[in-house]
Amino acid sequence: MFWNHFGVESGDPEILKFSKVGVNLDLVKKTFREAKEIGIETVAFFLVGLPGETKESITKTIRLAKEIKSDITWFNAPVPYPGTKLYELAEKNDWILDKNWENYSGTEVVMRTDNLTADEIRSALEQIKKMFSERPLNLMGMALSKRGVLTILSNPKEAIKYAFDNFRQKKI
Repeated sequence: MFWNHFGVESGDPEILKFSKVGVNLDLVKKTFREAKEIGIETVAFFLVGLPGETKESITKTIRLAKEIKSDITWFNAPVPYPGTKLYELAEKNDWILDKNWENYSGTEVVMRTDNLTADEIRSALEQIKKMFSERPLNLMGMALSKRGVLTILSNPKEAIKYAFDNFRQKKI
């Protein structure tokens, strides 16, 4: 089975100007549609809480995620890793709330923005994950893909947490 992973990040073109220069949402939609047509399974990654993010832009992201119908959809919080443009901006604006590197996985909210508090980002992620957890997951195919094996090896704590959370919710 072949999986193609896409870092879509946001469904709002204004937010993408910061994180993904040159990304065209029409091209994103076309890519997912064509992948489905030729039998390539897709994984879409989105971030909630990027600079400039608002409740309205989160709604646009949800709308896009539903429209592209990826086989697996992941939503995480942005992580301001040192040396990145995001870190510089977050540090400059005093957005970083947590400097414990163990929490820098994307599942923990470690920064806020001017528009959203950490609690608002956390709440949005929880609501979104409930929306998308109803979709069937092909976990075995993902786990056995080259990318899946590398993910499990590089971040076993996160892989176990993900599997446990889905098992507890009776998703797998």
